[in-house]
Amino acid sequence: MKRLSQLALFALLGQLVLLASVWFLPLVSEHGLIADNISELVLGRWGFIQTLAFVLSGLGVICLSYAIRRQTAERKGSLVGSLLIAVYGAGALVAAIFPTDRIDSPTDVWSQSTTGWIHSLTASVSYLCAIVGMFILTWTFARDARWRSLVVWSSLFAGAALALLFVQSEGRGSDSCSACSSAQSPSG
Repeated sequence: MKRLSQLALFALLGQLVLLASVWFLPLVSEHGLIADNISELVLGRWGFIQTLAFVLSGLGVICLSYAIRRQTAERKGSLVGSLLIAVYGAGALVAAIFPTDRIDSPTDVWSQSTTGWIHSLTASVSYLCAIVGMFILTWTFARDARWRSLVVWSSLFAGAALALLFVQSEGRGSDSCSACSSAQSPSG
């Protein structure tokens, strides 16, 4: 049990590092928090910090999915939900290995390099997996008394992730795949 707690703590730290990089890198780089995609932070002078954040986040999410699976193994939905969350973690690792291209307009989405396409497609698939996995695990948590206290938060985060998917589809490059980047500015 102590080891599973350590894995969950590592997952939390990975997400905090990712959050910190997203908030603070725009202050020292040529990329903005709202004007650019989160993945474009790897292109700047401090890009190695964003790459490291993707790696730590991905490894942390994989650890979390393992810990959740171990704790909910007897519940329906545990395996599928945990695997989908692990796919999201693996997607962050792939995003770290294959950096995005600069995307300033919808036409840039369609003229990406092979590395950019791998990054974008991986981000899209892994983000969709995370959303579905979050809803499945919310359902799983609701059926286990030990996890029931997390159902409200889990459902709120799953709903917020789904809403973000739709908000992203309205952003820059919206005639492309809606989840090709982790954060886009709203149009308008």
